[in-house]
Amino acid sequence: MKKLFVFFISLTILMSHKPSYDDFYQIIRINGIIMIQKTQLALKTGMKIIKNEQLLFKTQDASMIVSDNSLGRFVIKSPAQATNKGETVAFARDLVLPLNTNTSLSTRGTPSHVRDFKEYFGESDFYIVGDQLAFEVDHTKFKASPNQFFQIRYQLNDSTVTNKWASPENKLVLDKNQLFVDKKGKVSSPNKFEVFWVVRNPRSVEKLATFRPIFLDENALKAEYQVLFDLSTNQNLSEEAYQKHFFGYFRDVYGRTDENTLENWLEGNFKK
Repeated sequence: MKKLFVFFISLTILMSHKPSYDDFYQIIRINGIIMIQKTQLALKTGMKIIKNEQLLFKTQDASMIVSDNSLGRFVIKSPAQATNKGETVAFARDLVLPLNTNTSLSTRGTPSHVRDFKEYFGESDFYIVGDQLAFEVDHTKFKASPNQFFQIRYQLNDSTVTNKWASPENKLVLDKNQLFVDKKGKVSSPNKFEVFWVVRNPRSVEKLATFRPIFLDENALKAEYQVLFDLSTNQNLSEEAYQKHFFGYFRDVYGRTDENTLENWLEGNFKK
């Protein structure tokens, strides 16, 4: 009888120490190589880790974005001190910091017809989901003809490329496999991409935007958003919370994009 009593006490203690849902972080995105110190298991998007798990960062720039049950987003970065191999070991809970919010992009919305290219693309990085971006321009301001048209200029390796940017039916397409392929067939995105509006007669050239196009791997992004959708299951999110959870993630982690295209992509790949 005594042994049975001890068994139930031990079982109760063991169950009381079993991690609950709130004791985990869900990994949304990971940069570099981070491993569980005890098992040497490399972490990947979609995995869960216990908050008091000891982690091994293989490089000092390794980091990951995680979320907890409250849908809060956090960043876990390698601590400052490293071994002579450049590795660091620390507990996950000791490294968690809130993910900075991109307040400059806090207002959602992309116009259906682009009129201000600088406002649309910004002046630094512009993120594109997949290999292509297509958008319509305001025909009342930009009406293409043999006398006036869009022109693009960018650096591709050692060459400067300047081309007319065709806009059939006032639609522009930014396709990395058509624009950014060198003579050897290698695709490489330019650091600077310039857009001009050119009028032949009377001659005038207006610079509309200068930015850097960054094409995101669609499968990697889909894996990240799968985690976000799994986290939101049974959460009964309001429209405001939904926008913050899904569109806010893109703004905070990546930056500027065509949010109409992003919305269509989300609807095409995930069920709300």
